[in-house]
Amino acid sequence: MKHLLFLILLAASGSLSATAQPATQTAGAGFLWCISGNGLKSDSYIVGANHLMPVSLLDKTKGFADVWRKVSQVVAECDLLALADSLALGHIDWAANYFYTPEVAIPKITTGKKYSDLYTSGQLKDIERVLGPSLDPSLSADDMPPMKLWNQFHTCKGSSYGFGKNLTMESIKKKTMEAMDLALAVRSRTDGKHYFGFEKKEEINIVSPKCDSLLYTSFTIEEQAEIVYRRVKYQTAHPNRVSYGSLMDKYYKERNFFSMEKAYANRQEYIDSLGLSDSLARKLRECDRETGRMIVENRTRNWMGKILSEIQSAPTLIDVGCLHLMGKEGLINLLRQRGYTVEPVM
Repeated sequence: MKHLLFLILLAASGSLSATAQPATQTAGAGFLWCISGNGLKSDSYIVGANHLMPVSLLDKTKGFADVWRKVSQVVAECDLLALADSLALGHIDWAANYFYTPEVAIPKITTGKKYSDLYTSGQLKDIERVLGPSLDPSLSADDMPPMKLWNQFHTCKGSSYGFGKNLTMESIKKKTMEAMDLALAVRSRTDGKHYFGFEKKEEINIVSPKCDSLLYTSFTIEEQAEIVYRRVKYQTAHPNRVSYGSLMDKYYKERNFFSMEKAYANRQEYIDSLGLSDSLARKLRECDRETGRMIVENRTRNWMGKILSEIQSAPTLIDVGCLHLMGKEGLINLLRQRGYTVEPVM
């Protein structure tokens, strides 16, 4: 099952360093924020979700139970009630395709090339040693360009990290139903709260193919091969490095929003550590920035009109991925720019 934020969190992996605390954040703040002022009749709230983590983390968050009692409606990235219902009924195959995205056509520049044409035998052994254990054995590497092979590696690795290894379909179903977004969707209906999504799943499903297409068309097959091999060598040289996704999960569990935002802002430092040529590193950084705009920033801005309307009409809980809260293009800053007071619920 492809879930958008899951792919977002797996999209980059790198070493991170400290920067000055952003002006938009409060030290020690978590992921629950209150929206007030600017003529609002009642407060509304934002919860920054980690889509794969259990809802119990939110239930243990100070102030969340009180916020839940106060709000009369919940708006999420996408209405997930149909997905929750299909899982509850045991329709695993239907649910697995809920966020299905069509495969992006591989550009013509990649056809006719095999990995043996792109790498030496020694390099192929390095790639197999690092990527092989996490790849789906039913997939053929020669059927996908190097960038796709790397994304497949991180998707499989991330799925194992998020759900565990050797799980049955029943246990995956249970963990999915306990995940934040689905659990809040079902709870909204049970508690009589109006629930809806900013986007239709069809709208979400077109973002991932656009990002894939950008990766495959921005680089020649030879450039992709170079980038992936440099990543493999970096992985080998830093076996104990904490991945970007794992670090983000750690900060989320700690309610450390400040450190999480720093990690997100500095994610491109990994690119600088790969030893690529200046021109190739520059192309990769720009591709990463554009991917972030497509997946996070553009969608956040598209939600603003609906958010402003809904918080004026009723006390609302906005349930979105935590990346949509961060930085200049995040909901916290965008709402403050429009005159609202946005403060952490402490």
